[in-house]
Amino acid sequence: MVTAIAERRGAGQPQRFVTATEFLHSLDLSDQINLFRVMAYLERSQLAQKVHGFSERAAAQLAKKQAATAADSTAAESSARAFSTHIPALQSVESFLAALLNPDVDGRVGVVVPDPASSTAPYFKYLLLNPTEVFAPVLTAARSVVLAGGTMEPFDEFQRELLGGGGGDNDDAGRPGASPGSSKTTTRVPVREVVRFQCGHVIPPTSILAVAVGAGPSGGVLDFTFASRGTDATISELGRTFVELCRVLPAGVVAFFASYAYLSAVSKRWGEMGILRDISKKKKIFIEPEQSTEVEPCLAAYSAAISGGNRDSPEQ
Repeated sequence: MVTAIAERRGAGQPQRFVTATEFLHSLDLSDQINLFRVMAYLERSQLAQKVHGFSERAAAQLAKKQAATAADSTAAESSARAFSTHIPALQSVESFLAALLNPDVDGRVGVVVPDPASSTAPYFKYLLLNPTEVFAPVLTAARSVVLAGGTMEPFDEFQRELLGGGGGDNDDAGRPGASPGSSKTTTRVPVREVVRFQCGHVIPPTSILAVAVGAGPSGGVLDFTFASRGTDATISELGRTFVELCRVLPAGVVAFFASYAYLSAVSKRWGEMGILRDISKKKKIFIEPEQSTEVEPCLAAYSAAISGGNRDSPEQ
């Protein structure tokens, strides 16, 4: 279905963003299905939660059977716990359908068809362009709201977008009211009621150096646009760059990737190319797992490697 829509919207385009109305027209569903009635039924019946509860019980029963017969019962129990922490699949569908009911100006639907050579399947995603209206019910219902994060700058823009234009210094700014040109009610928070707490950076300025690397050791361009980031040339050049960095940098190196999907694709190709083997000669490698139940053991092993690593062996 995703591939068919992408072909309709434009051949050769790996990623395409359209309005919700255009998306529904592409599926020929706009005149056949009343999404408001569908959403009302899903909310009233709580179908997503019921299906997930049934599946969770079935997975637990299957894990018990496997534990009774398999030698490795830990793996079966881990599989059951991993399933129980997942967001129900039907709930993800329900959230996506709810997003399609937003006004076209509030968001776009992304139709993404990755390169056939990659292991990533085609998918849809919704890009919210106007968080104010979505967040307004929280501001209305709650006595106070705490927003915490590590990437909230520039805060003035963040405050303006999320808190309904940033509010004003008058008393009326904190009361629900109709936005100009809109029938929706927007809650604005007065600037004087917003309290900011910001910690200083734990790393001194003398220990920070930002450098943009545009090419790898062999001179290949590091092009991470959507069309190029999955190519063997880019992945290989990125790998050689990491190998060289690990050779000259003492102690640890941390690499951040744009998504779990890209991390998985790159690490898989690095393993096939022998790049992970070369890196492991200098650094012990830890790859953050996507399963939430596996993150804590990975971090514990990482901490143990740092605190008890043998400096005579490959660096931790």
